[in-house]
Amino acid sequence: MPKIDRNSPVPLHFQLHQILLGKIWSGEWGPGSLIPGELELQQTYDLSRNTVRQTLNALVAKKCLERHRGRGTFVSVTGGKIVHNPANPGGFDSTMTWSLISEQWLDAPPAPVVETMGLETGARVYRIERARLAEGEPIGRLVSYVPDAVVDRIDRAGLTAGDSTAYLTPLPELDHALVNRDIEAVDPTDEDRAVFRPPPGVPVLRITRNIRVGAASLEYMIARYRGDKFKYQLVGHLRGNSS
Repeated sequence: MPKIDRNSPVPLHFQLHQILLGKIWSGEWGPGSLIPGELELQQTYDLSRNTVRQTLNALVAKKCLERHRGRGTFVSVTGGKIVHNPANPGGFDSTMTWSLISEQWLDAPPAPVVETMGLETGARVYRIERARLAEGEPIGRLVSYVPDAVVDRIDRAGLTAGDSTAYLTPLPELDHALVNRDIEAVDPTDEDRAVFRPPPGVPVLRITRNIRVGAASLEYMIARYRGDKFKYQLVGHLRGNSS
């Protein structure tokens, strides 16, 4: 069992936060399960009531835990997953950060990239690979392809700050752009395993995004997230009949 290190410079409440979050993300505490009460956590980790309560309050605020009056504290039905709604790009938790893995010019982009972006033969693209981190742990890998005409105008600071499109904000074309997204569950690749280590049997959520203005593509992105730690949410109005 992970223990609190009282010699560590890391605050006690954050150490407990990481321990409890690890139990949720590992599946030891499954979605909807009742977790130990405050007194039991105090005794288990030899911590004060205030420290335990501060930690639980933080996990409730992040929707990893849910309190039910008279019943106790339960793991959220999302299992502590990061929930992302593309209509609210600023909605990512403040603990979500980026790690820039690599950047390179591709003089001969892969055929699917050329076809999807509608590039002419011989056109080159800039490939940007980033990791998405939650609480310092990689949960996703994003590869973006940007055409030659756009690269000099991107915001480089936006590659490691904000949402996944932050680096494109200087482009006035975005005001008239259309976005196509496809979402599917796939098996992890060796590259996925190297970046975010999905557990055996856990699928990867693959999201492709193509931002276009007319026939021109401003960006083609392939994002891959751990299926046990990431949830993609789409919210909109229902028009007409549905069956």
